[in-house]
Amino acid sequence: MRRTLIYSLTLLTQTAAAVAQTAPPDSQMTQTMLTEIRQLRHDLQAAAAVIQRVQIVMYRLQTETAVLDRITQRLSTKLATAATKRRCSEEWLRPKSSRQKPESETRRASRSKGRRRGARPAEVFD
Repeated sequence: MRRTLIYSLTLLTQTAAAVAQTAPPDSQMTQTMLTEIRQLRHDLQAAAAVIQRVQIVMYRLQTETAVLDRITQRLSTKLATAATKRRCSEEWLRPKSSRQKPESETRRASRSKGRRRGARPAEVFD
């Protein structure tokens, strides 16, 4: 009985010692992984900084585009106004004899051409 007790105690102590032991850490592999993680973190921070700069440039570009659109619209309006004023001033400066009559007056003049004042149309004379 003593013998079995010694065997069982020996077996328990060796099993406990085997469980308590862990594999020795692979320090080279751990250092390689830590270096890789640090490099990835550095790359991620650099990419975030670049993204932020790109967003700032895009915002500035968007603002400048809006300003350019407003200026272009104002220029178009001013050019249209200037063209209208130029046509009016050219019309005003042209001598009266060469001025073109409005279309309604031109039609009226062509219909009454050859008629006497107060004359009746031909079908009334039947």
